Amino acid sequence: MLADGKVVGLDTLWLPRALADKLKDHLHGEFIIPLLPQYGIIVDHSKYQIEATTATEVQAQMLDVVSGYPLLVMRYFPTAADGRPILAGQNVTRADRLTCNFTSRAE
Repeated sequence: MLADGKVVGLDTLWLPRALADKLKDHLHGEFIIPLLPQYGIIVDHSKYQIEATTATEVQAQMLDVVSGYPLLVMRYFPTAADGRPILAGQNVTRADRLTCNFTSRAE
């Protein structure tokens, strides 16, 4: 992820092979979730896990911070209506460059 031309987040995706083959031309520099309906893949709901961590040496180098710098880890799991996971993702972001906004509806 970039902000003002600087790397502020590291995004990792785990995709089933068939989905990866469909999306391979879009895996660099684009958010994947908005592209899914174009391929007939409908996200029913997503689960999120957010936690704090600190930068490893490798992450610190990539994010231009010192080792041990505070980071946020957001894991996300878009899921189909039948309960089947569509993909899994993880974003590791500088804690000073991310704001998370969520909306929740009663079931």
